[in-house]
Amino acid sequence: MSQRRRERRRVERNTQNSSTEIKKKYKALKIFFIATTVVFVILLFLLLVYSHMFVENHTH
Repeated sequence: MSQRRRERRRVERNTQNSSTEIKKKYKALKIFFIATTVVFVILLFLLLVYSHMFVENHTH
C-alpha cells in the first residue's frame, strides 16, 4: 500500500519536472525565434537601404 503511494508520488514528481523542462525549452525556442526574426528584419532593412543607395549612385 505504502509502496504504491510512494510510486504514485514519484511519478507525479517526474511529470512535474518534465512539464517544467518542456516550458523552459518552449520559452527558449520562442526567444530564439523572436531574436532570429528581429535580426532577419534588420538585415532586410539594411539590404533595402544599401540597394537603394547603390541604385541612386549609379543612375545619376
